[in-house]
Amino acid sequence: MILTYFLCFFFFSFFGWILEEIYYFLKNKKFINRKTMKFLPLCPVYGFAVTIVLLNKPLLFNSKILYFSFGFIICSAAEYLFNSFFKEKFNLKIWDYSKNILNLQGNICITYSLIWGFLSLIILNFSEKILFFFSAFPNILTYFLIFLFINDLLESYNLFKNNTIKQINIYCQAIKEY
Repeated sequence: MILTYFLCFFFFSFFGWILEEIYYFLKNKKFINRKTMKFLPLCPVYGFAVTIVLLNKPLLFNSKILYFSFGFIICSAAEYLFNSFFKEKFNLKIWDYSKNILNLQGNICITYSLIWGFLSLIILNFSEKILFFFSAFPNILTYFLIFLFINDLLESYNLFKNNTIKQINIYCQAIKEY
């Protein structure tokens, strides 16, 4: 079951990157690589948030209101903690919501928290199908993705820790100095 949840994490990290790419392109009419890992096209905050939501579905009593509320709170908390970590640890920010209404330190805002709530509602409504789909993946593929992810995580950490923003932006164009 752990491998299934890792695949959910990986897939939704990749899906989050795709959403970021589409949104940014539609908004700005130009392409910028929105990934937050050195090599893999991933935005792990999406994968982490969705995986936490999926893991906690049994506690939500099949309630659409709880699905939305839990997603709103948990995903916003993940987003807040993720961006705060980058600001504190590396003096970097992945996004900046400070120009959006009802934001908290530019890390979260009401607009995207509401979107998280609605996305969680959709995902939780299809959670059994999602988990069934990922449970059918061969373990060897999952282990390979874990290997790739851990290596990229270590490489990304070193990139953020030891390099200037100019060097970081070679790989992660969306990351800015805080």
